[in-house]
Amino acid sequence: MSSATIKPLGQPSAGNWHRYSSPEADRALEAFEAAADPAEQRRLASRLQRLFAAEAPAIPLYPNPSWAEFNTSRITGFPTAADPYCDPSPNKMERGEILLVLTSLRPR
Repeated sequence: MSSATIKPLGQPSAGNWHRYSSPEADRALEAFEAAADPAEQRRLASRLQRLFAAEAPAIPLYPNPSWAEFNTSRITGFPTAADPYCDPSPNKMERGEILLVLTSLRPR
């Protein structure tokens, strides 16, 4: 929903494939990024959901699944059900989550 993620037509746009943005969404996303309070984050996330539903830039047909596989026999620190600190999929490079995973891994 961020203006910063819009790619021109003709360029791949994995993160914002519907090429939608709005100034209100930008403000809410900036506030969410700066918020440390979980209650404030929930309030801002609800605001973003309402905005997305009201403007309907896309109609999701299914929840965006994420697939990942890892082996902890030699390396630890992957996201797990007990510690879901981010999406473990290596296909989310635009969102930077792969960097978070890579900097969290440790040799066993």
